[in-house]
Amino acid sequence: MTATRRARLATRPQVHFTADRGWLNDPHGICWANGEYHLFYQHNPDHSEWMSPISWGHATSPDLVRWQRQPIALAPHADEAGCWTGAVLVEDGMPTIYYTSVPEGHWNDGRIAIAHPDADLREWHSTPDDVIIGGPPADLNAVVFRDPCIVATDTGWTMVVGVGVATEDAAGTGLAVHYSSTDARTWTYVGVLCERSGTERDGVWTGGVWECPQFFRVGDDWVLAVSVWDADTLHYVAAAVDSFDGVSFTANRWSRLTHDDISYAMTSFADKDGRPCVMFWLREDSDHQQDNRDYTGALSVPMVVGINADRTVSLQPHPDVDALRRPLSARELPEHAVIDLEITLTDEPVAISLTDGDHEVIRMVGEPGLLTVQRAGDAPALVPLAGHHARIVLDAEILAVFGGDGTAALRFSGVPTALSVHGPLTDLTLATVTP
Repeated sequence: MTATRRARLATRPQVHFTADRGWLNDPHGICWANGEYHLFYQHNPDHSEWMSPISWGHATSPDLVRWQRQPIALAPHADEAGCWTGAVLVEDGMPTIYYTSVPEGHWNDGRIAIAHPDADLREWHSTPDDVIIGGPPADLNAVVFRDPCIVATDTGWTMVVGVGVATEDAAGTGLAVHYSSTDARTWTYVGVLCERSGTERDGVWTGGVWECPQFFRVGDDWVLAVSVWDADTLHYVAAAVDSFDGVSFTANRWSRLTHDDISYAMTSFADKDGRPCVMFWLREDSDHQQDNRDYTGALSVPMVVGINADRTVSLQPHPDVDALRRPLSARELPEHAVIDLEITLTDEPVAISLTDGDHEVIRMVGEPGLLTVQRAGDAPALVPLAGHHARIVLDAEILAVFGGDGTAALRFSGVPTALSVHGPLTDLTLATVTP
């Protein structure tokens, strides 16, 4: 491998956020406050692997792409082994963090606590007295309780928390429980918002524990999305679209929202214009792990949520990504550039080949309803498309696909320098994204 190519492999993603150093996982608490966006994420700056204690990392930006890393926002106090995933509620312009407070040695026995900021929203504080929910309802037989999500409803506020329940068949049951409040301070347990056995596989399997439940409105519809966790294994994000009567959400159909092995821990938020949006944690892929860097993990680009005609969830890059696009006229790819490719397929398959001058790094075969991504040395990845259109963003070692039916993110090895097309295309638009 040449020195130039090795340097390219070490290049950080430009539009997929990474920590300055150390470990990064779940994004959460994304909000617009004090005239800027705030992004929080699970972070340990001193280790490249997940390790207690976990804090809330912090970044700010005038948009949802050009993030400026800030100091740690919230660190565990003496009564905690970690400040785990949660949400930020902005009320009358003042944000409050709601997070999973984890006692030492009780990794699955979360408590819900709050933290308050200083004047410039850079440093947040919590004490043992700030625990507002001490654990799951006693009658649930819960083995996991964590990750609050807060959403405004017609009667006030609803807090949704992820739960796993032990069952005799060992498959477990994934649940989302919810609490209500009229003032966002005093919370009353309402009951189980939604549940599904780990034995059910109709549509998509949703496992025995639901992490990072996200409950939010898209127009007149409600979406419940959960990260599927089972037997200490992280799988994917599943979602259902239905209605909410204030007490229960009945999911009539589940589908996969992520069609890959690295997208997980989705968080939902509203942008400053009120659009429903999401971001994901992009885990490392052991087949493409880079040893020559001091950070681990990345976050997806921000996405706007829509509902397809078949009641599945559509995700597309946020307009803040679009605003940074610049057209490319040639198919020789600029060095270190973020490549943003849009294709419109015909009814015949077409192959798009990305090469590094000597070898094929990625081959994508598109046909209506499906994009097959072949990375050198790996099994094909199958990404469903809602129709004939797909958008593909290549950013350093990350390839992200948006086809109107959820999303997919894949890590790859190699440095594409040229693009060629084999077969018919109605349209191909090549652009670069420059933060």
